[in-house]
Amino acid sequence: MRQPAAGFTLIELVVVIMVAAVLLVSAGGRFFSASDISPYQLRDQLLGQLRQLQTRSMQDVAGLKLRCPVLVIQSNAAALATTNACTSSASFTLNGNDPSQLNFGAAQVTVSSGSLPQLFRFDSWGRPVSYDASLNSSFACSSGCTISISQSGVSANLCISSSGYIYAC
Repeated sequence: MRQPAAGFTLIELVVVIMVAAVLLVSAGGRFFSASDISPYQLRDQLLGQLRQLQTRSMQDVAGLKLRCPVLVIQSNAAALATTNACTSSASFTLNGNDPSQLNFGAAQVTVSSGSLPQLFRFDSWGRPVSYDASLNSSFACSSGCTISISQSGVSANLCISSSGYIYAC
């Protein structure tokens, strides 16, 4: 008499692997903390916002002083200014439903060029500048600026050179 074969079929193994993969993907985030990655994600999002602002400023050579595209970095968030953009009191209202705003959450943000809030603008060449209330420009970050984002002992830095190069440092 012939004995039945022991083991699993290929289809059964594939189904078990697929079920395990679905469970790992859906429940894995609850078991593995992503707090070490968070400052790097925030830095990369801020890097994208600064580069977008820089590109926008470089394309707006005719109306830079009138439209004043400016990024405001506060202790809890960063976004394009929506009020008083052409003055040193440029600001925005934090809105949790606005995907263009970057919420820092529990992360600590510091800027080497001074205290927060900080205003970042670029000229038509992509260099960082600051404007006073009468719209006279003076170059900021002449020796470079560093933005540091820290959380749970992990720190991620973003640098802006005086020539306008924005990079993770």
